Amino acid sequence: MLSLIRFSSQSQVKMARIYEDEFVTVTDCAVKIKNYHFPSKKVKCIPVESIKILWFEEQDTSKCATKIWGKSPASIYWALDVKRCIPGANGDKFNIVLDVGQKIRPGFTVSDGESFMDAMRSVLDYHVIIVDTINL
Repeated sequence: MLSLIRFSSQSQVKMARIYEDEFVTVTDCAVKIKNYHFPSKKVKCIPVESIKILWFEEQDTSKCATKIWGKSPASIYWALDVKRCIPGANGDKFNIVLDVGQKIRPGFTVSDGESFMDAMRSVLDYHVIIVDTINL
C-alpha cells in the first residue's frame, strides 16, 4: 500500500506544468496543444519522447504557409488561432511545428516564445533537433 501511495505522488510531480498559455501546456511528459481537433476543439497530447524536430519562428516574420485552423499545403495541421494570419495582430507570438514521425506535423501558437523554448529545452532529449525557422 505504501508503494502505491509513493508511486501516485511521483506521477503527480512528474506531470507538473513547466509552461502554459492559452494555446499550449508543457509538462515533463507531454506537450498538450489546446483547440487542436476540428470541430471539437479537443486537446492533442504529444509525448515529449516522440518529438524528433522542433521548428519555431516569430509570427511577425514567418514565411511559412499557415492557416487559422486546419491543414496547410506544407502538411502542417494548425491548432486554432484566429489571429495567426492577421498582419500586425501577433505581438510576441511564435509559431511552433513538431515532427513526431507522422506525415502531418502538428503546428500551434505560443504566447511567449522564450519561456516556451526554455521549457522545451528542459524536457527534450539532447538528440532532438531545434530549428529557428519554419522552412517546410
